[in-house]
Amino acid sequence: MLCFIFPNLKTIFIFVSIFGEDYNSIVQEYFVEKGVSQEFTKPATPEQNAHIESYHSIMESAVCQRFEFENLKDLKATMNRFRKFYNFERIHGGLGYLSPLKYLKKIGVNCDNLIHE
Repeated sequence: MLCFIFPNLKTIFIFVSIFGEDYNSIVQEYFVEKGVSQEFTKPATPEQNAHIESYHSIMESAVCQRFEFENLKDLKATMNRFRKFYNFERIHGGLGYLSPLKYLKKIGVNCDNLIHE
């Protein structure tokens, strides 16, 4: 899911999925109710879903190639640390070489309610 936050506007959520017509109508109704837009991509077309492909590439090199997990608990803890790093701390060239959290604060977004434990 992509989340775009614009100053002085509401947050816009876009759910990108490879599931087309077979996608569960209950989920689609929920998204409409919550104001979440849906974008569908064709299977086996990574060029249509560059955001998640980039995330998976970064996750693979930062986590999958560096750690071996003893159990599911270790995997979950490591992935939660990576998620926190990726969403709040990682320096991003597209954001003027700021972390996402610093960028949001710079453009005036109140980040007090963001979950980043």
